[in-house]
Amino acid sequence: MQRSKYQGRVTAITGALLAGLCLLPAPGGRAQAPGAQALTAAGLQAAAPELELVRHRYLSANHVAPMAAAPGESAYRPDVPLSPELQGALYDACDTYGIPYAVALGLIEVESNFDPMAVNSTSGCYGLTQISPVYFPSGLSPAENIRAGMAYLGEQLERYGGDLPAALQSYHDGHDTGKRWYANAVLEAARKYGK
Repeated sequence: MQRSKYQGRVTAITGALLAGLCLLPAPGGRAQAPGAQALTAAGLQAAAPELELVRHRYLSANHVAPMAAAPGESAYRPDVPLSPELQGALYDACDTYGIPYAVALGLIEVESNFDPMAVNSTSGCYGLTQISPVYFPSGLSPAENIRAGMAYLGEQLERYGGDLPAALQSYHDGHDTGKRWYANAVLEAARKYGK
């Protein structure tokens, strides 16, 4: 798989945001070291144009169509058992990381049955997307949990060259095992939510 010249920056920025840090590009286009600037509302606002530019270039370079709602259309769906705020957070995360909205809904249904307080008693994975406290900070809000889960799935899609079943299986198992039971369950659940 050929790597886009923006792929590394998207992954670095995604990782930094999830870690609670904001990486701003240094002169020459290289990202500063982790921890260079603490994430604050002002820091994130200052970084927003750069993040949007990197996201746009990455999506364009990889021929991923944005998923924004049509003019006048709302992202809220009454058939989805999430609040309008959480649906908005999910829609935005899907748009950012190139995840089909129906697939994200299928993943959340399979992982937590739409329960933001769900915790796996064996692994400790938590929240709507059942992210691991080993790799992600504990205590994320439901919206932050959604963003972290979709960022991770987006990285798996990138890792497996857009192969959605492989990315989904890797989301669950940490790598593509070749088995498809989890991917099939998510894709089956996604069918309820349309395209």
